[in-house]
Amino acid sequence: MCVIITLAPGASINKDQLFNAVYNNWHGFGLLLKDGNNRLELIKEFDPDGTNPERVWKLLEDNKDCYRYLHVRHSTKGATDETNVQPFEIYNSSSRQVYFMHNGTLTGFGGTTSYGQTPSGKSDTAEFCEKILAPALLRWSGENGKADYNDELFVKLVVEKQWTYSSTGLFVSNDMEMRRIGNGWSQYKHPDESSEGEVWTSNTSYYDRVQRGPMFQKIEAAKRAAEQAAKEAAQQEAAKDKKEVSNRGSSALYDDLNDEIPFSGGTSYNPMGFTMGAGGVKEWSQSNCNKSAKVLNAVRDVINRWDLDDPDNLANLRNVTYDEWLAIVDDENEFTIAALLEHLSDEFYKLHLTHRVLVHKNKKAENRIKEFRTGKSNNDESVAA
Repeated sequence: MCVIITLAPGASINKDQLFNAVYNNWHGFGLLLKDGNNRLELIKEFDPDGTNPERVWKLLEDNKDCYRYLHVRHSTKGATDETNVQPFEIYNSSSRQVYFMHNGTLTGFGGTTSYGQTPSGKSDTAEFCEKILAPALLRWSGENGKADYNDELFVKLVVEKQWTYSSTGLFVSNDMEMRRIGNGWSQYKHPDESSEGEVWTSNTSYYDRVQRGPMFQKIEAAKRAAEQAAKEAAQQEAAKDKKEVSNRGSSALYDDLNDEIPFSGGTSYNPMGFTMGAGGVKEWSQSNCNKSAKVLNAVRDVINRWDLDDPDNLANLRNVTYDEWLAIVDDENEFTIAALLEHLSDEFYKLHLTHRVLVHKNKKAENRIKEFRTGKSNNDESVAA
């Protein structure tokens, strides 16, 4: 859908919202100016690279003494070129000019395009103007004379017969009041003091954010680049941490414990294949630590394929539902599942060791604070005595 905006003399629209509307509807614009002497001037422009919102803004600001009727196009039917830029002149005599612009889709008008093909030919609005409105106005007379689009019978028999609920349209003439068609029109709500006056809009869908078009693609590309940079930085940091742990061994995390963490229970030998080392760490025999080549390959594959070197991706596994896990189990072989469990258990083990180290350090710090406070209290008592 496109956007139509009407502005009374002196009125303005929020600049950011206008830019968003243009960025979302970048296939050309038409601006109809009506001055105090009822003279009309039409400005139409098309840029294959997309409409420049600064150009539209400047035209609106430079002509604030006029009524301004703006149409910014998003192509849905017909060629994306200057021939389909609205509004279209549908009547012209020595005393009266009439233009029409439309927002929405007119069923049965405009060329049809198969999926994957570039739209060509006339748009639905151009064909509607050429086949219906222009011939009808040429023959129609009402209270306001020939080409009276404000005649209710003309609106009912000619316009509304072709209309769809989502469509909005606008008739503008040099010597008659404009006529809004359709249910989508609303008075523009000024978001702040940067805009003012009577402004009407055919829809409000495209003011708040850029959601399509070349500018949207640029924003998304920049966002992806920033995310990729952050991801690579996180991966490098994770790889660095992983290398440090690999070089030192997981048990190196216990270096700060100084064998001071008591371990209750356990024996020196366990029939499951491990012995209890310092701090209660299980020391497995080499034969129990050797993983099969298939599992090792699966571990490397699952880390790379699921990008589990990124801590955020690893944490996001908590969002996988039970049914999704069942589907994963069905889709993957047992080595992938074993690799995933192996990786998760390794990461949890490192977190567990780190947690115990931090708890131990915190306890030592608390004891030192207590000793300091006790010593200070004894000194204060000695001074008092």
